[in-house]
Amino acid sequence: MIHAMRPITTTVHLALAALIGAGCGDSSPTTDAGASTDRSARATRAARVEGEFHVTYRATKSGEPRRIRRSGVVERSVDAINAKVRLPRDVEIVMGGDDDGPYYDPERQTVEYPWTFVTETRSLLRSSDYAGAELDAGVEDAVGYILQHEMGHALIDQLALPVLGKEEDAADSFASFVAVNWLDDGEQVIAASDLFGAYDDEAGTTTSESEFFDSHSLDRQRFYTTSCQVYGADPKRYDNVVDGLDIDDERLEECRTDWDELDRSWKQELRPYRVG
Repeated sequence: MIHAMRPITTTVHLALAALIGAGCGDSSPTTDAGASTDRSARATRAARVEGEFHVTYRATKSGEPRRIRRSGVVERSVDAINAKVRLPRDVEIVMGGDDDGPYYDPERQTVEYPWTFVTETRSLLRSSDYAGAELDAGVEDAVGYILQHEMGHALIDQLALPVLGKEEDAADSFASFVAVNWLDDGEQVIAASDLFGAYDDEAGTTTSESEFFDSHSLDRQRFYTTSCQVYGADPKRYDNVVDGLDIDDERLEECRTDWDELDRSWKQELRPYRVG
């Protein structure tokens, strides 16, 4: 369950569904006073935002730090987000962080991204027939996507953004939003969704009950959802994102709606915190 290999001259592909402030709500009408209070609170928070994401690299004997740092993939994601959004406080991205990662730590205000996970990513993509320069490019794309996912968690926490649904789905959708809109490289998701597919293949056909309770959607769902959403952003440009996948024409048409909802929601929620 992998995509056709992308040209190594391109980069990102990602996505995943979540309704982030998309105009849905409970059945009770919002009062003018309530709406005014909400706008006032947003304006107050927006006036205080002045933080950024910063990157720290920790040394290890593995060759991954050198490859990742030389590629510039971390800085591309960080610079793209810093150029668009401000935070109330700085958040440190620790490349070579806690081995339990990747995760965002709201108490320490760090994103912990261990080198062991980069090594695991390389191994899983290799098992999905990535090799040579394609493998290096795939690892970089997957690292960029997952990093953007964790930065999405940071934004949700720091800016107190509403999440309707699973926060993990929302973070996936932010990663796709950044790839398509701020990096102009929706193909980044190809390697990321292939990584989800590799995890699913490794787990086998049996799904335990605990996986249905997990805060993440199933890896197979993430594989298809990210592919669908990015395809929906620009079906002509990102046709290769769904190349070889068994998705019928009716669902492909719905992918456009999925992307439009995702795109509109993130733009709406981030508007008070945009730079410039």
